[in-house]
Amino acid sequence: MISKEQWDSIEQTLSMIHGRVELEYGDHKITLYRMALDECRLVIMVYIDGAYHPAWGFSSSKKYKPLVESIWRRRTKAYYTQKQQKEFMKIWGGKRAALKSFPRLFDKAVWFEPYFPKFSTIKSQYKKIEALELKDKECLA
Repeated sequence: MISKEQWDSIEQTLSMIHGRVELEYGDHKITLYRMALDECRLVIMVYIDGAYHPAWGFSSSKKYKPLVESIWRRRTKAYYTQKQQKEFMKIWGGKRAALKSFPRLFDKAVWFEPYFPKFSTIKSQYKKIEALELKDKECLA
């Protein structure tokens, strides 16, 4: 379990460019890096045992890792917008008829991303994980 003082030092380390924090979660080494995702966006990237693969975050992939559900960022997107849903219900004359033609009308796609846009989101998610331990932190600037 990570203490409040440790969370404060982790936040301090990851607020700097190229900050790195190593955590231990069971048999896995979780590494958090502060890095540029693109030209204008800094994120906290999460590596599992020194690597990451985007396919690990998709349950339909053969490379899917269930571990990412607890340590990566959960994302969702509706297959159809609310506007499209209303149009389909209007065209088909109601919700039931629209669902017969479009069974996934109200479903959402779910996947996991290996990065977090800010520290507060990663902290709130990781505080729920009791088996997480701080191993090392440093700034590579």
